Amino acid sequence: MGRADTVKALGEIFDSYLATKRGLAADMDRLVLKGWPDRKSAVQALSQVTNLVMECEMLRFEYLLNHVSLGSPIWASLETITQKLHTGWHPSDEKILTDANAAYRDAVKKLEAAERNRNPATLDGPFKDARRDPEFGMACDAFAKRSNELDREFRALRIKWPEPSSL
Repeated sequence: MGRADTVKALGEIFDSYLATKRGLAADMDRLVLKGWPDRKSAVQALSQVTNLVMECEMLRFEYLLNHVSLGSPIWASLETITQKLHTGWHPSDEKILTDANAAYRDAVKKLEAAERNRNPATLDGPFKDARRDPEFGMACDAFAKRSNELDREFRALRIKWPEPSSL
């Protein structure tokens, strides 16, 4: 398997992972609104933030695919990738991506604006109630199951990666 095929497969796995996260977020929104329909605007504001965070994650992921060798420990698992995208994201990565990618700049600006326009405290009680709903546990279990499946796909792909010299 060549680098281009590997990169394409990695992108597909990560896109599936984000789709799974979107599904969990939608389930949570539904559960919150089930018990607190009056908080619809707060849920919509959070949903906007969540979608923008995932858009930024995808753009950061694409940046890593183009700038980090497949031999890097970043590519050990979906967990190590997401850690890099969040807690391991360096200011230098941010500057390079922001300078080079208009879509990323736009997404970050929209995210900053969306964060300013929401009031997280309005969802404290609704989230507490939603987490007690049996459907929440089922949604979390489904997310964990799908994430584990994607990690297995990822590990199977790693076995087929090109040799480090061709990375």
